[in-house]
Amino acid sequence: MALSGAGCLDWNSLARPVFGAPVRRVEDPRLIRGKGRYVDDLQPPGCLHAAFLRSYLAHAIIARLNLDPARAAAGVVAVWSAADLEDIKPLEIDAPTDEVNLPEVRVLASDRVRHVGEALAMVVAESREVARDALELIELELDPLPAVTDLERAAQKDAPLLYPEFGTNVAFRKETKHGPIKKAFDRAAVIVRERLVNQRLIPSALETRGALAWLDGGRLTVALSSQAAYSARESIASSLGLDEDAVRVIVEDVGGGFGSKGACVGEEIAVAAAARRLGRPVKWIEDRSENCAVTRHGRGQLQEVELAARRDGVVLGVRSRVLGDLGAHPAPYGMFVPTTVAELQTGCYRIPASQNTLFAVYTNATPTGPYRGAGRPEAGFLIERMMDRLADELELDPAEVRRRNFVAKSEFPYSNAAGTTYDSGDYQASLDRLLELADYSQLRQAQARARRDGRLQGIGIATYVEEAGGFGEDKASARLEIDGTVTLITGSTPHGQGHQTTWAQLAA
Repeated sequence: MALSGAGCLDWNSLARPVFGAPVRRVEDPRLIRGKGRYVDDLQPPGCLHAAFLRSYLAHAIIARLNLDPARAAAGVVAVWSAADLEDIKPLEIDAPTDEVNLPEVRVLASDRVRHVGEALAMVVAESREVARDALELIELELDPLPAVTDLERAAQKDAPLLYPEFGTNVAFRKETKHGPIKKAFDRAAVIVRERLVNQRLIPSALETRGALAWLDGGRLTVALSSQAAYSARESIASSLGLDEDAVRVIVEDVGGGFGSKGACVGEEIAVAAAARRLGRPVKWIEDRSENCAVTRHGRGQLQEVELAARRDGVVLGVRSRVLGDLGAHPAPYGMFVPTTVAELQTGCYRIPASQNTLFAVYTNATPTGPYRGAGRPEAGFLIERMMDRLADELELDPAEVRRRNFVAKSEFPYSNAAGTTYDSGDYQASLDRLLELADYSQLRQAQARARRDGRLQGIGIATYVEEAGGFGEDKASARLEIDGTVTLITGSTPHGQGHQTTWAQLAA
């Protein structure tokens, strides 16, 4: 509510539109002045600090683990291995299919390690420095095992096995087929093929992961750098055998997440368990090396794709074979990421037939999970690269090939081959406006001149359709205060998106 003078309403400001208007973000001044509050800014009295001993091999049997020298060190309060934390339940991992090779995932490795950086012991001490020094005192012997990090090699029958009990590194296979795919390829005048690699990426948020846990009147309270406070509470409560009401999760400012902080993946749960056991606050702040080696990576797909089309550039069908890299063990939501390709590999285009065969594969590398779009960018890259390949094969302009295949404005709401409904859009107009703003014809002329001069000048075009909203629903409540202001309460967890500003615009 806008006020003017001695508490009088400023009706002119109220008449201006708020939603959709350019406004300054209200959360930024506090952050750029260094007034943010992150997990490591919290310094409760008597706080202990945790550190984790990690594997230096990608695949090995734990032959010897002697914790006694570390336990005897001055300032060390506790040192635990997997055997000491058996009361912590395995992480709950959802899978996209019933037929899946799903191993137990615990906070510490017990018999073998499956990637560099995997945690196998935990030290709790009076200071972070003492905890890290104590790690050096632990006597660890690892017997190396053959490791496999290449996706194609890992999927072969004679590959080194991460989980011998399964007899394969393939976690699951999922095939989807929609529309007359065989007919599309039988009648195609042109078929283009491509092998596409989506390399692994490290999310590398500016603030690494962190957790601080303490007991507040007997209630477990955990401050996290997280993208999902409520699912974190659910995971912690489940792993520790507690009712959700017995756990409070606090998320204040978050220095980036990009998908990598969407779930608890082990250390946060161990810190919560330590606070309950020791009756004192316990903090763990991930260092950058740990962040690179342990926090979930993104992407990691190998795609073999075929596109069937008519001679005029109209696409009849697309089919793909995808190897999805799960890493050393399944991570929360990680198994769902590669399944998105099947749903969205037709992109913005009217493609009547689509087929996808997915193999989700374990490798001796950091587990993967959602990152910047969680499978949707991989699908977008697939179809956009193939549209460029088709344009090249037919010697057509890439923009023209896209125009000939766009879903028309009059066809919305439109259901693609996989049955996903697109509610609205005007893809033709959007592309035309883009080409106008970029002065596309001039760019092509400049490209031709550069090639005559022996220089290479590229012009890239990409269009995509986004699927958003996540897996569940959020709830919000609005309250009109006595002073005329509106208080809006939501369950969303901001980590850089400007929620405070956006929700205020919506409420206004």
